[in-house]
Amino acid sequence: MKKMIFLFCVIASLVGCNRPEPNYEGVLMTEYGRNGINSFKIVTGAQGMLGPGSELYQVPMWEQAGDPDVVEITAKDAGVFTVDPSYTYTPIRGKGAEIVFNYKNYRIQDPETFFDNVEANVLNKRVTDAYREEARNYTTDSLMNNLGKFELSVQSRLKEEFKTKFFDLTTLTSGLKPPASMLKAVEDRNKAIQEANRVKNELETSRMLLEKAKIDAETNKVQSVGLTKEILMQQYIEMLGKTSNKVIITDGRTPVILGN
Repeated sequence: MKKMIFLFCVIASLVGCNRPEPNYEGVLMTEYGRNGINSFKIVTGAQGMLGPGSELYQVPMWEQAGDPDVVEITAKDAGVFTVDPSYTYTPIRGKGAEIVFNYKNYRIQDPETFFDNVEANVLNKRVTDAYREEARNYTTDSLMNNLGKFELSVQSRLKEEFKTKFFDLTTLTSGLKPPASMLKAVEDRNKAIQEANRVKNELETSRMLLEKAKIDAETNKVQSVGLTKEILMQQYIEMLGKTSNKVIITDGRTPVILGN
């Protein structure tokens, strides 16, 4: 009786273990995988005791992060840029059988090691190759002036390539840096533009001050020409005619008395 109970417990434990974990996709391999992809199928729930040549694999369905090495890419006119890409991706649900069939030799039983191996042997190379090949469609200057377009073209290409490997690319960052010589050239150009704007502002200010000086000079000239000796005498006489006080005007010989 005790042997029967022990045997039942062993069987129950084996049956209980043959169940895909949450957020994993279960893939059952049968017949030792001899029939290629046809030997692999997606399964759910407890699988019971597995027969000879059968094995239950579990593919993690959560997001993963890839970080390829820094590489140099070359524009079609030989300008050299540095790329330090990083990306995130997820296995495509419903493609667990294809993932196991194509990558089970990368230690799929250990999720962390498995994805590290897939990235190192498959995905990272796709990423760096995409940057290298897309860069050849640009000259150095056009790549600098169209970084957004360049990165979108790389991302669009990699989305399609990842799908052929049964993964969805979710994010991609290039970390692209232009050559040091170009950075210095851009910095020098920006400084030249700033200096040109400063000189332009100074010239504009000088022109305005010169115009003001000319206007002031013309005004002073008009005023000095207009106030002649005759005009001043006429204004003096008109003022005297309006006063009620007695005023004696003389040229030194004949006195003239006003205001009587």
